[in-house]
Amino acid sequence: MRALAKDDNRVATQHEHCAASRLRLRPAVIVGAVVATVITSTTAWAAIDRIDGAAHATARAVRVATPTTTTPIVPPSGGFPTAGSAGVPTGWAPARTVDGDLTASVAGAVIEDVRVNGSIIVTAPNVTIRRVEVVGGRITNHTGPSCAAGMVVESTTIRRSSAPTGDGGDPAIGDGSYTARNVEINGLPEGFRVGGQSSGCGPVLIENSWVNVVAPDVCTDWHGDGVQGYDGPAVTVRNTVLLLVERSGCGGTAPFFYPSGQGNATADIDGLVVSGGGSSFRLTTGGSVRKLNIVDGSWFYSPTEVTCSALSAWDAKIVRLDAAGQPVTVRSLPCGAS
Repeated sequence: MRALAKDDNRVATQHEHCAASRLRLRPAVIVGAVVATVITSTTAWAAIDRIDGAAHATARAVRVATPTTTTPIVPPSGGFPTAGSAGVPTGWAPARTVDGDLTASVAGAVIEDVRVNGSIIVTAPNVTIRRVEVVGGRITNHTGPSCAAGMVVESTTIRRSSAPTGDGGDPAIGDGSYTARNVEINGLPEGFRVGGQSSGCGPVLIENSWVNVVAPDVCTDWHGDGVQGYDGPAVTVRNTVLLLVERSGCGGTAPFFYPSGQGNATADIDGLVVSGGGSSFRLTTGGSVRKLNIVDGSWFYSPTEVTCSALSAWDAKIVRLDAAGQPVTVRSLPCGAS
């Protein structure tokens, strides 16, 4: 197995990127009682104003005459999600578009059927983000001393905007104490971040999601990942696809990267497809691995980099993907084998 020197050297700088990104946030705040209930396709958003360069949104509960209705797409029975099944449903349209960052600052808030041309900053516990499209931004619940616990992101798409992407390192979703379900991340240089364990952030669950991390337009020192742990609490990944799309001269790290050298807890995998990276699946902490599928020939060095003695279970295969995006077994892969 090859050394981790390249990625170990960036541990401190990744943490600095996270801290710096918190200072850059200029949130739009939805104020009033309506945030504590539901911001839905049947709610009119009264005004979005620019004040001192930051977007501030004010909402009134007004019924819309013709609310948007959508039908969620169900992935193939027993299969993995695809670009056509994860994220906002086919035919979805937002009830309102927010230009600028949006802050959820009331406990229990539910944000639905909104397009945000910016980021969503969650500062209160138990916030649900459902059927939302984030364009050119991210979703974070860790801008204070600890994570805003209980965040749920479901049937949501996070995608790039028309602006050039860079390799600054901000994740599409982070950091801890969250559940991501039926999420699509597409065209961004980073996927999920799992972190904040030392500051009290709790476990993360990622399930039924499809991630397509792509090399940035401006690439100087990119280390992209589909899922990365840095000071990460326990993470569980179920029935999820992580694709890492690189290009000549701009290589990422791994679709799944959870090393022991970055202060991570355990990782439990139960149904995962990975493609790309130096090594497609990198797990050197404890945990268990079941139904791991690694796309044949997609790695640069090796299919996996794992500490087999730390795992309670191992079940992995080298696969190809069929026309429906489902894995077809090429061969079994014993732990530590290439």
